Amino acid sequence: MQKELDRQILASCAEGHVELNAMIAQVAKGTGDVDPASARAKAMAVITLLLEKGLIRAGRPTPDGKAFVAWSLEAKEAIARIRRETPGDSVWFAATKEGNRVSSKY
Repeated sequence: MQKELDRQILASCAEGHVELNAMIAQVAKGTGDVDPASARAKAMAVITLLLEKGLIRAGRPTPDGKAFVAWSLEAKEAIARIRRETPGDSVWFAATKEGNRVSSKY
């Protein structure tokens, strides 16, 4: 189940920029978890794994939505920032080149 959830999140990030709350909702739907805190914790576990593997990056889309500006942070720093900046659309995610390559295998 967890690997499938990881794949689904990575695929979403490969398709376009994904906002944190959308990712949490995707995790809640995929796991059937109705508790917001639990769904967020599960989403953070997936985000942490994918950031640490270099498959996604955190940041924000440009105002026109055509590009993505990644934070210049290591994975651990990005995770700490994400945990501090909640809730809302303070962080978005996009697949890295490696993430796109891995996602295309699914």
